[in-house]
Amino acid sequence: MPKNNLSRFHQVKSALSYFCRSKTIYQVHSPLVFEFTEKLFEGDRQYYIFEKIERLRKQLLANNNTVQITDFGAGSLTGNKASKPIKDIAGSALTRKQFCELLFKIVNHYRPSTIVELGTSLGLATIYLAAARPASSTVYTLEGNPHVAAVAKQNFQKLELKNIELILGQFEHTLQSTIDQVPKLDLVFFDGNHQKQPTVDYFNQCLAKAHEESIFIFDDIYWSKGMTEAWNEIRQHERVSHSIDLYQFGILFFHKKTAPTEAHTLIPHKWKPWSAGFFG
Repeated sequence: MPKNNLSRFHQVKSALSYFCRSKTIYQVHSPLVFEFTEKLFEGDRQYYIFEKIERLRKQLLANNNTVQITDFGAGSLTGNKASKPIKDIAGSALTRKQFCELLFKIVNHYRPSTIVELGTSLGLATIYLAAARPASSTVYTLEGNPHVAAVAKQNFQKLELKNIELILGQFEHTLQSTIDQVPKLDLVFFDGNHQKQPTVDYFNQCLAKAHEESIFIFDDIYWSKGMTEAWNEIRQHERVSHSIDLYQFGILFFHKKTAPTEAHTLIPHKWKPWSAGFFG
């Protein structure tokens, strides 16, 4: 079976398992996870900036200009080419609207000051991270493709965001130097190399500057069998106090541990399992 078909099969199988395991807010007992679910995951509060950012998404989805592609990660399930229209990159690589909004709400609620993102792409998720607290946070976003990074930089300028530092280069060369220059890591969004060992390695590197209020977010944890294995290994780390599985995102907290790691698989009680807005 071709690799792409294997990944698709894994995603479908994982989705069925996820829906069987998932719980709603009414089944959550952890105070931390209940607060997260009630105020952020289930919360329907909208912010004025959302509409402005989503207009940018629509522009990207209609942009026929092409950019060169240099893929240092696990590739794309939609195929790899030497160049792609921006609209195709936007269609396959941009984080979906509700999860971008969740990133914004996480930053707005927990107030991280130092944010690191592995994988800028066209910069939409970066914008959501930076727009939540533009006066009191800095987003260090790492991107390996200079042509895609140039488009992202233009998008940052369109939204007039001054708290983003775009760092160009392969993660193997840029992540450690980024970690070294910051006093701590309050929030890390892992959305770049979708392979098992690199993901585990980046997690371990970032642990050096993690603290009890840190939050680590992993995108596409069911993208492939390797990514799921990486997530299952990472969430069981001895320093992790709570893990939250949202299918699209895996979220880790590092609060002081008094018991084994609490693992939670959540789905909003208002969403239907077949909703295309959540899965697919």
